[in-house]
Amino acid sequence: MAVPSLKQALASGETVLAPGAWDAITGRLFRHMGFGALYIPLAQTAKVLGTEEALVGMTEIALVAERVSEGVQDELPVIVDAGGGFGGTGHVVRTVEVLEDAGASAVQLSDEAVPLSRTPDGKRTLVSLDAFRERIEAAVRARRSPDMLVLAATHADDDQAVERATAAIAAGADAVVSPPDLDDQGLRSFAKQLEGAPLATYAGLDGPATNDLKALGYRLILFPALSLQASLLGVHATWQSVADTGYLLAQRAEAMPLINKLLEIEEKWAVEQSTTEAGVEVPVSRR
Repeated sequence: MAVPSLKQALASGETVLAPGAWDAITGRLFRHMGFGALYIPLAQTAKVLGTEEALVGMTEIALVAERVSEGVQDELPVIVDAGGGFGGTGHVVRTVEVLEDAGASAVQLSDEAVPLSRTPDGKRTLVSLDAFRERIEAAVRARRSPDMLVLAATHADDDQAVERATAAIAAGADAVVSPPDLDDQGLRSFAKQLEGAPLATYAGLDGPATNDLKALGYRLILFPALSLQASLLGVHATWQSVADTGYLLAQRAEAMPLINKLLEIEEKWAVEQSTTEAGVEVPVSRR
């Protein structure tokens, strides 16, 4: 089955919600719930791998992308955050090629320096405007499918962010992602100054509701952290209860039918039963 076109969805004026996912079953859950896309955030995926984003390589994020894409059987677009592209222009080209082969429908590239570093006040060190433009141009040239999107994300402040977003669109980016942690006014200002451009943003804990973001013109809303936070808190609560009481939470048994549905276990059993002769041992060749 062909991947639904994220490009067409955004061009139609539809706003797509893309929850964070890092494995097949999480991706299948969001497909089951009817979300329009999946987002593989670099920083959160690094945490799942037990490290931090500056130490995650392109191959590792590509393996996650492949696992998620295969998990949803290419029935949902998968957006992959590739940070600064893992190096220079050649690395950006290779990153786009590998992620496209892994099943990604979109690659997000930011203006952060590679390797990732921070200024004394804790902000990310950024490449120059020209270097960011070249990064986006390289990604656009590298893609092979016209439906493969390039998202340009900036971590710059205020007017610099608008300048960089405008340059990214001119360089061929299909959408620009607003700086993280913008307040309501910042999101309004960013959208107003880039009116007419395809806009994406992050959903934050203290940010506007998704309907408000839609009204501002944001056509792609990314949820980088919520899935990991919810999962970790859920596991913590369950096992804290076991530690405190010695009993399993009864409602956890209710998850098994959902897990079986997401993994299509009954269909797999049916195939196995139809192709296996009951009670007949199949000889195994030993060499």
